[in-house]
Amino acid sequence: MKILYPAKKTNLLRRGCVIGILLVLIACAPADFTTEPIPTIPGETHTPQATSTQDPFPISEPGVVCTPPPCATDEIYSCPDECPAGCGTTCATMTPSPTSRLTRAEILPAGIAITDLWTTPSGDLWIASQIGIEAEGQDDFVQIYDQPVGNILGIDEGGVIWALGPEAETIHAFDGTGWVTYGPDQGWEPLVHAPPGENPVRDGQGNVWLATGQDDLRRLDPISGRWSSLTAVDIGFDPADENFQGHFLTDVALSSVGSIWVSDCIGMGEGFAGQGVRIFKDGAWSAIEATAGQCVHTLERDPQNRMWVGGTDVILIYNSTTGVWVAVEPPPWQRRQYITSLAFDPTGDPWVGTLLCGGASCDRMAYYFRHEERWLPLLEEGLDIWPAPGVAFDRTRVAWICWQGAIYRRTPETLEQVGSLQTGLCTIAADSRRTVWVAALNGDDAGLWFFSP
Repeated sequence: MKILYPAKKTNLLRRGCVIGILLVLIACAPADFTTEPIPTIPGETHTPQATSTQDPFPISEPGVVCTPPPCATDEIYSCPDECPAGCGTTCATMTPSPTSRLTRAEILPAGIAITDLWTTPSGDLWIASQIGIEAEGQDDFVQIYDQPVGNILGIDEGGVIWALGPEAETIHAFDGTGWVTYGPDQGWEPLVHAPPGENPVRDGQGNVWLATGQDDLRRLDPISGRWSSLTAVDIGFDPADENFQGHFLTDVALSSVGSIWVSDCIGMGEGFAGQGVRIFKDGAWSAIEATAGQCVHTLERDPQNRMWVGGTDVILIYNSTTGVWVAVEPPPWQRRQYITSLAFDPTGDPWVGTLLCGGASCDRMAYYFRHEERWLPLLEEGLDIWPAPGVAFDRTRVAWICWQGAIYRRTPETLEQVGSLQTGLCTIAADSRRTVWVAALNGDDAGLWFFSP
């Protein structure tokens, strides 16, 4: 989901300029998991079984605390051979690979601005631009849409692919045979800040839901074909303090039993409060007690159909088969941290982004993933943090990261810079052919590039 930044009331996003980067691959203490007696959710279980408090990622040995050496900003925290318990021991210089490892792709006409990249579930690349969408075919790219597109939101449970028009003034749906455009005549109003955090979800009655990241939950009625808007109060949250930014409905997810989950975070000046998650089932909204008081930025359902709730200093995981909640502590931080993104790689390992807060503000981000029974550090940013790096997973364990024009390849063992482009904003995608695509959205190298490992 999109990260929220407390700022003035009409705009949560800080400026789109990022002041510097600190890439540090550090070794941290694996975080212990804790279980708590949190109430189950009525009607959210498949087949009730005996309650279990077994950790979903058990730790087989005591956590090892690692003390990083004083590495320079152009070095990574590493180890020469095998890392003991995942802890690096030395500093190693990251030698940037030349831009020549990236090849410019001449797919769009010269001067056409790319707006987004997206990979279909079958692994084909889609390129969104000001002239439409180009889709990767068997031998070449073909244009499948000829209207301007801003962002490709993703695919819903009905197999419909959604994209926003320029400035989010329209939303477009592709069902595999043709496109439908929704605008003011269909109840769609431009989004205040685009794009929203996640793709729309479709419930069992055919309703399509989209959390906009504002106090605005969109719903498409499948019978009338019209969009409507619900506020946080409409779906059961209490009114927020009018002296601050108010409610932000940050994400929406569909559980394995068909209920709609919607998350909430409340801007409070330079900090956050929240009222957790509301659930829509059998025509009624209700609170999820386990999430009470949480500022929740992100909701995800993992490959095992567990619901993950990214809160404040905790990840809450709900097993709908057993009806058991597990509270998971992220890697430690001296002050509060907000779980802002959750993703799962092809093997099901979780990748977690956390917004790190200091004394008066939250201005750093760390990315971690879980591998072989421990959290491993991935990437840490310094200073201002918007926009966050783009991350794409290929068909192996490898993650690809694009940040301010630098392209990194991350395996469980290494972080390697494989190229760089003259751009301040980029997006990245990996297709089923093991080609990694990078779109430089501005700068001297604006355009589409690819790298074949």
